[in-house]
Formats: sequence, structure tokens, C-alpha cells
Amino acid sequence: MLKKIIGFICEIDNPFTNENLYNGCGGSETWVIKLAYEFEKLNYHIIVFNKLDYHFLATPNIEYVQIDKLVDRLNFQHFDHIFIMRQYSQDIINILKEHCNCKNYYLVAHDLRLWKNTQDNNLQYFLNDSSNFLTYYDIENDEWNKSHIHKLFFMSDFHYEQNKEYFPQEFCNIIGNGIDITEYNNDNRDNSILWSSCYERGIDILIDKIYPLIIKEIPDFKIYTACYNNNLPDKYNDLDYVINLGSLSKEDLYNEFQKHKVWFLPLCHWETFCISVLEAIINNVNISIPFKFGIKTSLKYFESICLKDGEYTDDEYIQYVANDIIDKIKNYNKYAQLRSILYEYVKDNYSWNSIANKINNVLISYES
Repeated sequence: MLKKIIGFICEIDNPFTNENLYNGCGGSETWVIKLAYEFEKLNYHIIVFNKLDYHFLATPNIEYVQIDKLVDRLNFQHFDHIFIMRQYSQDIINILKEHCNCKNYYLVAHDLRLWKNTQDNNLQYFLNDSSNFLTYYDIENDEWNKSHIHKLFFMSDFHYEQNKEYFPQEFCNIIGNGIDITEYNNDNRDNSILWSSCYERGIDILIDKIYPLIIKEIPDFKIYTACYNNNLPDKYNDLDYVINLGSLSKEDLYNEFQKHKVWFLPLCHWETFCISVLEAIINNVNISIPFKFGIKTSLKYFESICLKDGEYTDDEYIQYVANDIIDKIKNYNKYAQLRSILYEYVKDNYSWNSIANKINNVLISYES
């Protein structure tokens, strides 16, 4: 049976292949890598274009190709479907118009917006100025876009809500993120915590404000940190209770999760989905997180188990959060049934197979 061909166009600066999963990889790169494997199971051949400087064959049906070879490849390669990831580039669109015979294109947003321009340090300027990100005006007022680009995929209800003034609902599809479903195998856990998100998303709150309260109740409490994209701020490097693990592979990250009883994220920064909370759940870790942003999708039916929202400038709220973490360390076994329910929920709704099948149903609807 002749395989259909899927292309992923990834202009982000970090070159990647599936090998990156073994030494640390970002969420949107992981999304492409994992879905490539799932689409292969669905009898597709997959070609991922990104900023590599070499051709890489992951399997007989999954290729990673240099994006600067895009024109060469389009001139002889048929595509049935093409995904444009994170950034809408007019240069890439012009290449597709001229050289590609594909009729079915899909946009995928992982950041808050689908960018048209490269971000600079003034992120708020980029978020508020619609000339910097794609809107439906760009689709409707270009005949090629209008006839070829079928859907824009978002990660969560919050993600779509942030963009609904720019796109009609029928053009959008909330697809979610996926996760490897592992069998956790360690219940011999310590009294420490793993920080697994980007450091700028509130690690100062955990170290400077919450740690001093927890240490009064749990003297052996420590903070382990792992981040794929930047370094731990210098001021924390010499603290004996902050252990920097650096960038971890997915396997090592999951092994580290299984050493601890609780995971926390303050959500002082928006998350379009928050894959980290699912990673904690499938590794049998208690979670401590407010119910807002993308969490309202990833933990859709579990608002009652989440932290109430509050301000981290409020001492009373900081104490409330610290008490929650203390309780979930000291009374780990009390939450066993809840952890089991959450595990089954994630397994049923956010396996990579589940995400791939949801996307595949969309692709099938556009095949002639």
C-alpha cells in the first residue's frame, strides 16, 4: 500500500531529531518527534524540515531534512499534508506556493501566538501588536492561504481563548499535547521536590519564599532542578539545598520524578498546556498547582484538587501553598487513590496515540 506523505516545517532555531530526546528537548520539538512515530504507525511517511546541517533517517519512514534543502526536496517530493510549526514565515509560504504540489496545510501554535516575526526581548510588545503574529485576515486576504490552509491547531481552551478575536472558531482545533505513558516503579521517595520547568517561570518563588517555610516542617527538604533551555540563575548555584541536574533526557527526567513525592509550579507565567503536570502525574507524584491557563484543559475535571489562585506577594497565600506541599510530602500515601485516578485520566486522554488519532481524523476529512 502506497504511504501518504506528511511534512513538518519547523523554523525554530534549535535543530533537532529524535536523538534530542536523549539529551534534553523542548515541548514543541518533542511534539513533532513523538507524532512522527505515531503517524508512522498509521502508515504515513514523515519528513521533518528544521535547521539541521545534515540529513538524518530515524526510521525507514521518518526523515529529518535540512530546511535549506526545502526547495530541492519539494521539486521532486509529493506531500499529502504539511504542518507549519510555531511560525508563519512569508518566505516559506512563497516557497510552498512556487514549488509544492500539496493541497492540505495546517498551522500549529505552541507559543501564545503563531508568530510572523522573530521575537525580540520585548515580548509584551510582540504579544500586543497583531502585525507580529498571524490573524485570520492573513488567511482570508490571500487566495493561496484561503484555499490551502485548513486548520490552526491550539494546545488548550485557554490557548484558543487568547486568540479567538483573531480567528473564527471553525478554523481552529484544540488538539492538546501528548505524553509517554510509563509504568512508575518507585515508591521509595524522599522529602524533596523536582523543579522541571523553565527557571524564569517562578523558581525564585519556590526557593526564596516557599522553601524557608517548608524547611521548618521538613528539615531534609531540598530542591532539585532540571531545565532544558537555560542555566540556573547564578545566585542559586552555591546553595547546598538547591541541586542543579542540568538538562535531562526524558528517561532521566522521569527517573528523577520517581524519587520525589510532590511537584509544584506557581503558574505566575501563562502555560498554553503544561506538559510538566502530566509528567508528574504519570510518575505517581502529588501535584500542587493553581487551576488556570492551560491547566484548565490538561486537568479539565480536577479543579477541586488544585490550589486556589492567589498572589505570591501575599504572605498568607505563600503559607497556604507551602502547607499544601508539606501535606503532600508528609501524607504521600493519603493521596494514592487520587494519583491512580489522575494516572488513568492522563493515559486515556493524552497518550501520543490519542493525539495522533485526533489529528489524523482531521487529515482524513481533507483528503480527496
